Amino acid sequence: MVARVRTVAFEGVDVRPVDAQVQVSGGMPAFTKVRPITAWEY
Repeated sequence: MVARVRTVAFEGVDVRPVDAQVQVSGGMPAFTKVRPITAWEY
């Protein structure tokens, strides 16, 4: 199952949009950061 979540991250007093995509499956737990999202993607 794949889920997509849009949220924000606080960087000092600034707010940055965050788009997280997760996949839930059996097996060993793991975390992979693919790449940072740039402003032009919004």
